[in-house]
Amino acid sequence: VAYHGGEHVTSLFFSDLAKLAQIKVRTSSICYISLWLLKTNIICLFQKLILKAYRLYNVFGSGSTHGTYAQFMEQSTLHNHGRRIGLVRGAGTRFASFFYGWFRLLRLKTALIATIHQAKFSFLSLTASAKLAVRDIEDKSFWKAIYIVLRAVYPALRVLRFCDSNKPAMDKLYHLCHRTSNAIRKSLD
Repeated sequence: VAYHGGEHVTSLFFSDLAKLAQIKVRTSSICYISLWLLKTNIICLFQKLILKAYRLYNVFGSGSTHGTYAQFMEQSTLHNHGRRIGLVRGAGTRFASFFYGWFRLLRLKTALIATIHQAKFSFLSLTASAKLAVRDIEDKSFWKAIYIVLRAVYPALRVLRFCDSNKPAMDKLYHLCHRTSNAIRKSLD
């Protein structure tokens, strides 16, 4: 019973995070955004992180654009010691799947960059969505925003993983929940 409660509460936490303006709401111009995960105000251009991750998955991860997918999987295999590792599609119906997908994006960042910078990639005819995905890969503020969000929520993701396992982990749940709340509290100061 405690694990089901833990899963439910953690999933509500992640669904609330996905509704934050810095993650979801698009700002069309450069603006000052006070990030609750950072301790300072920074000038940044935030577009919808979730939609950018969807776009990257649709272009490089789903196989619907075959040329980009094939070249990306080739680079992914090279960068992961022969293992074919693809992108993860986030869904609003699964617990924290957007955040899991962002972790995979960070893991495959070098493979994505290598894909768009190889010579044969320039010969592909790209759609408007694919061109935007290439811009997202080259955008350093996009990668920094995802890194900052994931660094703050990593203990909560661990809580979710422990809730989803079949092993007793109540002591770990308490420790990680306490650690997550302290990390968020410190970032608000």
